[in-house]
Amino acid sequence: MNAQQKMTRRNFMGQVARYGFAVGAGAALGSDAQAATKAPARGPFEGISMTWEDPSWYKPSMMVFLDAFAAGWAAANKASVTVTRGSLEEMLQKGAILAETGIGPDIYGQRTHVPSLYPKAFADVGDICGELEKRDGPWSPAAISWCKVDGVWRGIPMVHFPGAWNYRQDYMEQAGWKEFPKTMDELLEFAKAMHKFGKPIGLAMGHAASDGHRAMYAVFWAMGGREVDKTGTKIELDGPGTADALEYMKKLFPFMHEGVLSWLDPGNNQAFFAGTCSATINVDTIYLAARDQKMPWAKSMRHAPQPKGPGGSPVYQEGIAIGINARSKNIAAAKALLRAFFDSKNFAAWLKDGEAYITSPLNRYSMADYLPADPIIKDIPTYQGDSRMPGWPGPFGPKPAEAMNKFIIVDMMAKAAQGENIPDIIKWGVQEYKQIYAKK
Repeated sequence: MNAQQKMTRRNFMGQVARYGFAVGAGAALGSDAQAATKAPARGPFEGISMTWEDPSWYKPSMMVFLDAFAAGWAAANKASVTVTRGSLEEMLQKGAILAETGIGPDIYGQRTHVPSLYPKAFADVGDICGELEKRDGPWSPAAISWCKVDGVWRGIPMVHFPGAWNYRQDYMEQAGWKEFPKTMDELLEFAKAMHKFGKPIGLAMGHAASDGHRAMYAVFWAMGGREVDKTGTKIELDGPGTADALEYMKKLFPFMHEGVLSWLDPGNNQAFFAGTCSATINVDTIYLAARDQKMPWAKSMRHAPQPKGPGGSPVYQEGIAIGINARSKNIAAAKALLRAFFDSKNFAAWLKDGEAYITSPLNRYSMADYLPADPIIKDIPTYQGDSRMPGWPGPFGPKPAEAMNKFIIVDMMAKAAQGENIPDIIKWGVQEYKQIYAKK
């Protein structure tokens, strides 16, 4: 479906039948789903027109779902809701424009660090977050760190993206390995073996909105790297763990897939579909696309947690939140729509449709009832045990968000991969962090 294609009434009714939405004007947190569909003929939002800027989700059915939900809510309220979409890179650019000018959608899908970068651009949604926490919580610590800036909720946490190693079991076994590496030392040997076999591993090292951070922070942390101390005030990027992480990347890079230095988010997916890559860190969309397109190799896809290094088995806990434009004239209507979306009937159905590509930051939805049935992906949500945010072990906030937005850690790892002098790389990185952390 085109990003701006409107949902027809026929298509909408088909989706209502499929999902059983609670979309009426009365749909609210804690409401009975059946009663929620009995909306009054007229309501406070009749005639209003809203826009919702949503990410281009990698699983197409999730977009069909959201289009149908928005159309249903609009029809029930005699309103208009236009859903538009953009890539994660585009979403970040639009967030900057919204913050600077106020020009943008009423409802905005926020990248992980957007609320911290532009808190005043978004309305306080603490009322909704409090209601959700009371009904379905608690919220995950990561979600709170994204969205609660200086004590104010600037976004409603929507999803986590579980990061896991995706790999081809058939390639691995043909190369003489019986199981996926459990340690970072084993991962290096595995990379050498897969490169010799002709199916190298690949980690995004370009300025990929998601995968660059997901891959590089995982390796950086696993090898003991850290940006700051626990207080988030003292820069520790020049510690021994950083040097170890850079040395590791220098050793790993020669055995990785060519082109990883410029890979954006589609890069690893495309390499798998071309049959040229054996393993990568990603969400499970490689498998989902291969399965749904009936690719013969889909049954050979497997997933594994991050191998353990001196710094543990950490994963970057990326996510998406939903914010409301602080300068919107439709804040009340936007809150009503979002309350309806997070109605447990609607949100649970959308979450299950995501099949572990997404998981919820709310505790209620971690139960088995909301996990995928497909055995190849059913364990992915359990691989998030050591979830971290940039700025770990200190708190996440505007400063680590800015460092993340500038891709400093990603670029340090890429510099090491290309053979630059490691003390010089660390000196450069420390200087970049000092400029950010000197700001008040």
